[in-house]
Amino acid sequence: MLYYEDGLLVRAVTRGNGYVGNDVTSNVRTIREVPLRLKRAVTVAVRGEIFLTREDFRQLNSTMEIEYANPRNLTAGTIRRIRSSEVARLPCVSSSMRGSSLTDRCSRRPMRNFLMI
Repeated sequence: MLYYEDGLLVRAVTRGNGYVGNDVTSNVRTIREVPLRLKRAVTVAVRGEIFLTREDFRQLNSTMEIEYANPRNLTAGTIRRIRSSEVARLPCVSSSMRGSSLTDRCSRRPMRNFLMI
């Protein structure tokens, strides 16, 4: 979940166990497709996925000491790493963004066009 206040990315959190997630703000800030500043000064929560393509997964997995079972496991493990520089090296992309205004939780719409990324 990405949290923007007045158009600035202030926090990124994993979904964790459904109740408590990990703060991964510094790592998410290294992903080029995630905007640090929105084109509009809005306060909004954005939900989405960060993933690796299968091709990128195969290439990265072949260089790992211990191979990951699938792209989702590799991405999830990487996004929670301590060093943001490790996350920055991965070709992660984001998709399926949806969000709602924190002042109007009922208004939901596809976020990619709204955020203009």
